[in-house]
Amino acid sequence: MLSNKTLFDLIKLADEFDHPEVNRIVSVFNFTHLAPNSKNSVKSKTTSIFIHLKFKSGTPPFTDDIHLDFLQYLIDDYFFKRPFYESGGIEYNPNGPSINFQNAFVTNNKEVGNSLKRDGYIVVGKTIKKLLPQEIEEAKIESELMVALDDVGFQQSKEHLNQAISNHSQGSWAGANSQFRTFTESLLLEICKKLLPKNAALTCAQAIKLLSDTANPPFLSKDLNEVPSNDKDDSFVYGLWVRLHSDGSHPGLSDEDDSSFRYHMTIVFANYLLRRLKSR
Repeated sequence: MLSNKTLFDLIKLADEFDHPEVNRIVSVFNFTHLAPNSKNSVKSKTTSIFIHLKFKSGTPPFTDDIHLDFLQYLIDDYFFKRPFYESGGIEYNPNGPSINFQNAFVTNNKEVGNSLKRDGYIVVGKTIKKLLPQEIEEAKIESELMVALDDVGFQQSKEHLNQAISNHSQGSWAGANSQFRTFTESLLLEICKKLLPKNAALTCAQAIKLLSDTANPPFLSKDLNEVPSNDKDDSFVYGLWVRLHSDGSHPGLSDEDDSSFRYHMTIVFANYLLRRLKSR
């Protein structure tokens, strides 16, 4: 399953289609209430297609996954309109390396490519490939996390996460990293405020200490080495915070792999904390 962010990026590609092309999508995917002869604008049709895809309604024409089928449809359409790639042709790119068949789709659609990587997929030529092991489903975790943040009313944290994901999709690695750090701090502060309204923390360190020493029962566990049992012990939560708040000769700067690593750590950790909060 693809995340809503990825589906939205894909729909923006379909926004550039003309009416016959959008009507063909309606027919191929059996979006029955969108009549091909409708006089609605292209964007109103593609918005309806997005809603259908979001709720996985319609008929997958190629496999049993309508999201990946829609992605494949757009990939095939992209190369159909650029037949020179089929023979191994290379397109001159004045702004960087020349573009060949293998990386053409994601190079010309960078936001889609970055969103797909967060979901665990890459596109090589015309082929969709799984980037991560089957058991790791970042898109599912991200979706669950957004729902969980809504359930507990942590809107400030959710906004920081949305900004982090938006920056990551656009390839703004430093901006994404900054928001991953801010989201993690905001989440710990909001959890602390919810559990200990009379002991509001002002910093991430204060929140960690209150959640381990004052909350009853402790929200963060010394037995699991999530927080130190004495001043000399290392611990997971502080270690994660330091990794997200790393500095050095170029503080805040990052590449794609490092930013994606921070993304994966952040959403898995946050989802786990919110499940723990829900179970209290």
